[in-house]
Amino acid sequence: MGCNYSEADPGESVPWEYHRHPDHEELFYVIAGELAVKTSERTCRVGADEAFFVPRDAPNRAVAVGDVPCRFLAVGATKATDGAVINEECPACGAETDRFSG
Repeated sequence: MGCNYSEADPGESVPWEYHRHPDHEELFYVIAGELAVKTSERTCRVGADEAFFVPRDAPNRAVAVGDVPCRFLAVGATKATDGAVINEECPACGAETDRFSG
């Protein structure tokens, strides 16, 4: 498994825009501040001492919200790879892409 500590200012996407991890699950644990996690079904606000689970290959986007920076852990398992498919707009044509990071 992997565990990453991050800090984000209000309005900042973490770590990418809308994306999915084909090879592992992910869990966001908020230490301070608040995240809004958007999935294909809903947007859930996650506050301090709360966690949000994202199944393998499920599209999601997390954004720091509120008035203070968000400090959180992003935990992924299994950690055979750290790849992500990132859905973003192509700067040249505006079409949505599926860029792979990993």
